[in-house]
Amino acid sequence: MASPSRCIASAVLAVVIANDGVTQSAGFAPWRSMVVETDVTGWSSGRLTVTDDVRGRIVSFGCHPPDSVHADTWEWCGTDWLPFDAARLPPFRRNGAIAYDSQRQRVVMFGGAWQSNLADTWEWNGDAWTLRNLPVAPPARSGCTAAFDAARGRVVLFGGQVFGDTWEYDGLTWTQRFPTNAPSARRDHLMAYDEARQRIVLHGGQAFAPYALSNETWEWDGSNWSLQSAGGPVTTRQAMVFDRARQCCVMFGGYPQFDATLEWNGTTWSVAAAAAPWPWNSFAPLMARDPATGSAVVFTNGQKWQWTGSGWNLQSSTTLPTDSETTVACTDTIRNRVVACTSTGGTFEWDGTAWTRSAASLGLRYMPMVFDAARGVSVQFGGMANGNSGVNDQTRVWNGTSWTTVPAPSRPPARYHAELAYDAARQRVVLFGGIGPFPPNPGPPPVYGDTWTFDGVTWTQHFGVGPSARFDHVMAYDPIRQVVVLHGGGSFGTGSNETWEWNGSAWTQRSPAIAPPIRGGAAFAFDPNRGALVLSGGTWTGPATDTWLWDGVNWTQLAMQPAVWPRNDGAFTLDPTRNELMLLGGSVVSGSTVLARRDAQWLRLSVTPPQTTTIGASCAAGTPPRLSAPVPFVGNADFAVDVLDANAQSLCCVGFATSVLAQPVGPCTLHLGTPTVLVAGVTDVHGFARFALPLPPTAGLVGAQIVAQGVAWSGFGPLSGFDLTAARTMLLGD
Repeated sequence: MASPSRCIASAVLAVVIANDGVTQSAGFAPWRSMVVETDVTGWSSGRLTVTDDVRGRIVSFGCHPPDSVHADTWEWCGTDWLPFDAARLPPFRRNGAIAYDSQRQRVVMFGGAWQSNLADTWEWNGDAWTLRNLPVAPPARSGCTAAFDAARGRVVLFGGQVFGDTWEYDGLTWTQRFPTNAPSARRDHLMAYDEARQRIVLHGGQAFAPYALSNETWEWDGSNWSLQSAGGPVTTRQAMVFDRARQCCVMFGGYPQFDATLEWNGTTWSVAAAAAPWPWNSFAPLMARDPATGSAVVFTNGQKWQWTGSGWNLQSSTTLPTDSETTVACTDTIRNRVVACTSTGGTFEWDGTAWTRSAASLGLRYMPMVFDAARGVSVQFGGMANGNSGVNDQTRVWNGTSWTTVPAPSRPPARYHAELAYDAARQRVVLFGGIGPFPPNPGPPPVYGDTWTFDGVTWTQHFGVGPSARFDHVMAYDPIRQVVVLHGGGSFGTGSNETWEWNGSAWTQRSPAIAPPIRGGAAFAFDPNRGALVLSGGTWTGPATDTWLWDGVNWTQLAMQPAVWPRNDGAFTLDPTRNELMLLGGSVVSGSTVLARRDAQWLRLSVTPPQTTTIGASCAAGTPPRLSAPVPFVGNADFAVDVLDANAQSLCCVGFATSVLAQPVGPCTLHLGTPTVLVAGVTDVHGFARFALPLPPTAGLVGAQIVAQGVAWSGFGPLSGFDLTAARTMLLGD
């Protein structure tokens, strides 16, 4: 692979800046997202992941249920997970088969299930997904597994649900094989290609009926299956890859509570490590082969771990306060920090660049939190003890170093799922509603409709007409109108979309013509950029992905693409370093399971979304070369332009410009304006070359345009022996 030097990359960016083509587009903008990991283990079960060794990327396809019936594609580019494939073409699926065809340089995906079993075949070429219309394909199924047999140039698929059949895919069609010996029908088994022994290794799985787990290990030699061992681990939901550094298959994880790492030497499985250095999780881990080192790697809890043969080494870590039960946050306007607290992870602070864990968990969940600017502390009240062991009536304050319990002589009754807001005009913390402890006799717990204020020493109850008893409502302070606004929530079986305002002494119900649909657990915060309160997400009869604005008179729905990712009880507060609203954590419901979100989103006011567009067409005598690139946003340290499908080990060149200018050159067309920077390289044995162009977090680059077009030597290309790619315009977003 070839990469331009730092000086050439600097020259390209210098041309972009000097061109002064920066434009800004204002108005309501999409949410900008950051994912810590794409599996994300524990809340996106069934995500498909494979290593593209040619491009040096780990490709992950799936979605964050119940996001949408369409999934997203992310790639690990060495530093971060980056989003690809804005079209989001393949329908979402769980438990399909995925493999990387290194000869054709395509990710191949088959089957899976979403509402019903699927039998479609898709290919990812590093730039876009293509649905293949094939003459023959296996029957629809999920729980199937595939691996690429590099010695024979075939993707091999086996099993899934009630199936025990073997299929091969050559890029043109699927062909069923009928070996003399074969594993029994099974699902959720593992397959990996052993490059050293040129065999596909299959392990484990689960029979459909009866639901028996297997400990068998089989191998495929291209014509037949052979049983190698029946003494391996009996688990499901493991992950397995071929580790090039160790020259063996490495397997990790599984259920029930199998936390060991094993290696397969072609005859037996051996336990190489009895436990992992991260918390055990019953979901299959996101495991892949690191294209840079060839070693097995696992992504979990925002961390990347590399297998050494005797243990796991931490390679990178991105802390994010997430919890499937509770993530609350507020903005410390004195210390310019976001303070977040989770029920199990502890207390964290965000300085605009990274999260730092500052204190251990308080052992509570469903507790509200707000920043008291007059006293310079973050305030929490109540909550339910982890393990449902009791409901709390304590007031706690965080001073940036530690939590302290305030011995308030008068305080509200114990409760959880209450809500707090800080009334800056009167320098009081306001509390409303929540759920009390379960009574000693059978029956539901009380739901409160009381109002309290806290002056830093004691609580005072206020009486009068106000909102009905409720929980899962939201509250936030409007500093322009100097009122606390309450919206939504409900009691057991009933929901509300009422809007109320507290002026320090009394509640007033507002009657807007239009109101957001009923929801609970939404995100609600004041946006100083818009001068209004923003409501987003939550759930009632289903997850909400809409965003609304309250200006004190009317609710207005904001049209945003993409919409906010669905989440319930996410933390929503102002990121003071970016001056943007940050939404993080919370949970989604997948079936009967509550799963933690491991991501953060920022709501942008003035934004230039990153864009890529293909211009013209390739000009080649044979297979046309292509250009590929990740999302072009400033601060993308992994940004690069790739040349794909060119001749092996041939001279290639990519030209960079800031404008498009169609210029006929013989039978071809160049689309590069002036000035132009040319970067030369040589393709590898796969006809691939990478031209790294890391984009610094420079505000002046936002809105700038880069135009790229490549040429590659083929010996018989139409342009003096060279083939041309189509051109690609890239608008740098923020």
